[in-house]
Amino acid sequence: MNKCTFVYWPAFTFLYGCETKEQALNEDFELIGESYVNSQGTFEYEIFDKDKSIFKYEIPLNHPEEEDLDLSEWEGKIIVREINVYSEQSIEAFYDMDEGNFEPGSVFMGLAVNFGGILFGEDEESELEEYYPENDESEERFFKYYKITNGIPVELEYWY
Repeated sequence: MNKCTFVYWPAFTFLYGCETKEQALNEDFELIGESYVNSQGTFEYEIFDKDKSIFKYEIPLNHPEEEDLDLSEWEGKIIVREINVYSEQSIEAFYDMDEGNFEPGSVFMGLAVNFGGILFGEDEESELEEYYPENDESEERFFKYYKITNGIPVELEYWY
């Protein structure tokens, strides 16, 4: 086991669906759901060995390890991913390259709490703990837009 620093951004996320670009931009959409691991999971993280980055990852919508998202009924429609992110957090952890590839072990609507080869303590079933923001801390809110094509979310960039 090697020591590392796990840098992540605690987040909570909601998914919405709608028919048109105008509906999406006007926030006139239907709630599909929220992540089971809101305020515990992260959608982006980086692992450092000493001061050197050894892995950086942003979890895509519909990640292969996704456990609670079925986009089949949204074919041809627009999915809006609302991401609310707290400030960067840095925790000491351990990694073992023989135990995993640092990719998320489970994903819940785009947020992960455990990662292959990363241990946050003595427990082998190691997960991020729920994050409780400081009294004066507020989250940054932003949206990502996708069109579902052949069951795959294709990010729509530069359309606002």
